[in-house]
Amino acid sequence: MKRARSSTRNHEHVYRVLRSAKGPMSAYQVLDQVREHGISAPPTVYRALDYLVDQGQVHRLESINAYVACSDPKHDHAVPVFAICSECGRIEELRGVGVRTAVEAQAAEIGFRMETATVELKGRCAACAAAHPAD
Repeated sequence: MKRARSSTRNHEHVYRVLRSAKGPMSAYQVLDQVREHGISAPPTVYRALDYLVDQGQVHRLESINAYVACSDPKHDHAVPVFAICSECGRIEELRGVGVRTAVEAQAAEIGFRMETATVELKGRCAACAAAHPAD
């Protein structure tokens, strides 16, 4: 029983760190932040991150190998969609309504059965685009 309670506490610490972060964090950046809570082993952080991803509370951004807290853990997580600014690094989570249906239909046309997907859009956020309109 003690192990389960400790595990839950680890999830809470990792989630709190990601919720308060100003941007995406690598697993090792999370580890640095949770050390003060007695979490010092990378596998412990990775287990907590995997659990939080499975629960839809955290998303993994494949292209930058980082994690970000979900902007709204209660919304549909069929296919998370992220807009990633290539200039300042800002990340916005989009609702992605209809993305799963569209992608699954195209995958089915080639006989592919989709299990999971994450869409990452690269470009410039509104602030960066406004700062450099000619680019």
